[in-house]
Amino acid sequence: MGQDLHSFGVAAGLDVLIFFAAITAFNFLRRGNLSKKFFAPKRYIRDGDYDRPRRLPGGLCWGWVSPLFAYTEDDITRIAGYDAATYLRVFSFGLKLFAILTLWGLVTVLPTNISGDQVDILVGLQARNLTDAELSRLDEADRIALENLNSTVADFESQESTKYSFTDFDKLSMANIKAGSDKLWVHAISLYVVTFTTLKLLASYHRKAVDQRIEYLSTTAKGADSHTVFVTDVPGVRFGSILDRVMASPLFKYLPKRTRQTIETTVEKMFTMATEGLSAVGGMGSSISRHVASGNMPNIVAIGNLSKQVTNFGVSSVNLIGSKFRKSDQQSIDLGAVAGGGNADSNSVDSTNSDDYVDALENATPPVLLSRRAKANEVTDMDPQSWARERLTAGVSVENMVDFQFREVYSEETVVCSAVVNDTTCLEGPYREYENTLMKLEDLVDEYTRRVKCRKHIKRKNVKIIPVAVGQWAQEKYGAKPTTVDSLSFLISKLEHLEGQIKELQIQCSGKCTASAFVTFKTRFAQVVAATSLHHHFENFWHAEAAPHPDEVIWENLKWRSWERSSRKILVWSAFAMLCLFFMIPIAFIQALIEIDRLEKYPVIGSIVTFPLVKGFLQGIMPNLVLKLFLAVLPKLLMFMNMKQGLYSQSSLDLETTQKYFIFQVITIFFFSFMTRTFLNQSKQVVEDPGSIIDVLGSAAPQTASFFINYVLVKGLVENSFQFLRIPKLAIFWFLSKFVGSERAKNRLWQNQTMCYGEFVPHHTLVILLGLVFSTVNPLILPVATLYFFVNMLYWRYDMLYVYKPSYQSGGKLWIEVFDHVLAGLFIMQLMMIGMMSLKKFGYAPFMLPLPAFTIIFKVIMNANYKRPLSVLSLRAAHDLDLRDAEIEQQESVPSLETRAEEKIEACAVKETQYVNPCMKIDWSELHAALARARKVDRVLLGSDRFGSSDDEYDNQV
Repeated sequence: MGQDLHSFGVAAGLDVLIFFAAITAFNFLRRGNLSKKFFAPKRYIRDGDYDRPRRLPGGLCWGWVSPLFAYTEDDITRIAGYDAATYLRVFSFGLKLFAILTLWGLVTVLPTNISGDQVDILVGLQARNLTDAELSRLDEADRIALENLNSTVADFESQESTKYSFTDFDKLSMANIKAGSDKLWVHAISLYVVTFTTLKLLASYHRKAVDQRIEYLSTTAKGADSHTVFVTDVPGVRFGSILDRVMASPLFKYLPKRTRQTIETTVEKMFTMATEGLSAVGGMGSSISRHVASGNMPNIVAIGNLSKQVTNFGVSSVNLIGSKFRKSDQQSIDLGAVAGGGNADSNSVDSTNSDDYVDALENATPPVLLSRRAKANEVTDMDPQSWARERLTAGVSVENMVDFQFREVYSEETVVCSAVVNDTTCLEGPYREYENTLMKLEDLVDEYTRRVKCRKHIKRKNVKIIPVAVGQWAQEKYGAKPTTVDSLSFLISKLEHLEGQIKELQIQCSGKCTASAFVTFKTRFAQVVAATSLHHHFENFWHAEAAPHPDEVIWENLKWRSWERSSRKILVWSAFAMLCLFFMIPIAFIQALIEIDRLEKYPVIGSIVTFPLVKGFLQGIMPNLVLKLFLAVLPKLLMFMNMKQGLYSQSSLDLETTQKYFIFQVITIFFFSFMTRTFLNQSKQVVEDPGSIIDVLGSAAPQTASFFINYVLVKGLVENSFQFLRIPKLAIFWFLSKFVGSERAKNRLWQNQTMCYGEFVPHHTLVILLGLVFSTVNPLILPVATLYFFVNMLYWRYDMLYVYKPSYQSGGKLWIEVFDHVLAGLFIMQLMMIGMMSLKKFGYAPFMLPLPAFTIIFKVIMNANYKRPLSVLSLRAAHDLDLRDAEIEQQESVPSLETRAEEKIEACAVKETQYVNPCMKIDWSELHAALARARKVDRVLLGSDRFGSSDDEYDNQV
């Protein structure tokens, strides 16, 4: 059933009333004593280094709006971060774009559509029963429109069958223009106006994103992501090989024990034979090199073993070079033996003379080459696996090997440190349990302390445990039967056990090196060169790229090799494609289970579902609610899929979710509505003539315009208003705050509120797509889209400044996804309009064919100019930023030599621990302090101790 102007006005009025009601409710809630911290946590966080937003005025409902728009972009970046500023720029872009297009559409397109009379003709045709002869004389557009009128289609939102009929609302759309009319020139010119306005505005915002990216990289601290690269596929490391992955798979565990042992033994022998074989080859090369040095062999042999000499230099020197930075105890080495290519004793040179050793290596003269063309393996390393295994067999650690590799290529003075990623799979579970247990202990201690100081009655808390489920230590302490124990004593014992367990696992994990590592450089220039260069001519090894920030690293996904990441990516995208194609099957199944006719057959349930209130809920609300719940859970499902894909940073995880969620919404919400309204009754035409799909889409556009106008209006004014109030989260906050016993636990309920951009950005870019697609079909969507972005700018400006804390900082990489989404919407609009114009028999429809080509050329040019600057820093910018850092260091006060040396050692220690898994660098002093505090509280409760002044200082810190 079509919607007329009167019903649209009533629905829009209700949406506006809901919006004002939400604003009024928010104005009261944000000032309430019970909820003010929940709605403005950034105002109440006690952190000296934290930039708090300004206090908003109270009073009238709209008194807090104008101060929000007084914040500049620099203020937003300082308070909320670069990614939040990029997110708000999406609303600024949408508001500017649709405000400009609204002026054009309401002045040109809308009067043109209203001036037509085609809808009146179609309404008259719909009321008559036409004969085949009369139907054959209709225009193609009138015939398809009439067939659509007489068809029954399904609505995506309500999942109910409806029959479309033209109303006065369609007089505002392109359906009111007769086929072949000269008035279609207005729509053709408007298509050019919309295209070039969008491209011009998009280009300016794209350039601004590049500037913002450079600004972000200039503010990052030295030693973090701006100076570090992430290296994958380190050669010579067994972890992550295909055979090991097969043996670690769940299916391998189900094989017979003898078969498993045979396979494991065979694989172990294969790796041992490979290693021993390489060692033998290395020794043979060293022997030949000694003969060459003594002149006992022709020079032609020296040419063939030049690469072996260079390799032996590296084998002998890697420990010394590593010792220069790790201060390990090294002795001395026979430089003459090394220069001659013989077996070097790594304990023959004092580590303090390592600089002389490096100079000797650099000044060593290789054998004279004959005047012939050198082979590849004589010039460089052509077998990185052999190169690496020779060093590992000689006792060189993986970290020293990586360190030497990059110091050799990028010079000694350029590399600060390297950190190999360890396999911490066995440690991650106990580490999470340790953090949760420590948090519980601190909350319990705070609660007891508060009650003691307030002189309130204290009833010690107990906990019921099952020792068998807790662990062997619990069985030894409490026995095997379930029992009830004191919570404080139990938490103390559990943490003591976890400390010993984690320390043992840390020792085990420190020896499990993966094929990934982080390498930190002294300058941004060196980092950019390393991140953008081909480190090895075999791309399967030594692959380096810019590292994510340490705070956003997903440590459990760092261990995968490139082949496994590629395999996982293919599997995840295949699963996502199946989800897009068959997502309605589980929803339809659930909806079929709650059908009234089916439920009435059951004795007890049948009498309940026939009750009018229950029946109305099941028929009118439940089907749509099931769909809404699925769409609400979908971002979490996509996030889980991306985790399994092997992405190793929070930003890449979020951006991948943004991309997939947008594709899903375009397929299910946009194209699904077209299919249900047109393809069902035009399927025969599409099968017989696949090329007519553009015409079919064009005929459906005017009929679906009213649906999407309502969709955008409800989304902007109703759904986002309830989302802004966050009623479910507020209720949970109120409920839990009544039961938590410590101030620390209460603060956790409101302080660290975060959000994922991938859950919200696709909704906004979908509105941009809908606004562009229907901008010339029914220009009424343009002011509706403008209103949508204004309301959301108001909501999200407040949330970014006062509520949400950034969970990561990527420097505005989000704009890359937004850019692609806008171009996708523009491209779909152009194809649909070409189909509509051909369907309307516009003789100059080829006049619009260059537009899709313009859009593609625009994307190619923008990618060529800005894609790399949005992902990596240019060498020019890196050089200038390094000069600025040097100038800042020179302007600072010059300390003494001893102070400078101490600061240098401390800075190196900090940089070396930045890219180390948190479960490998636990601060045990924090645990010991918490345990000492808990034991003292226990003694106070027993009456054998009491709090002093130092305890008051602790309470103030908490």
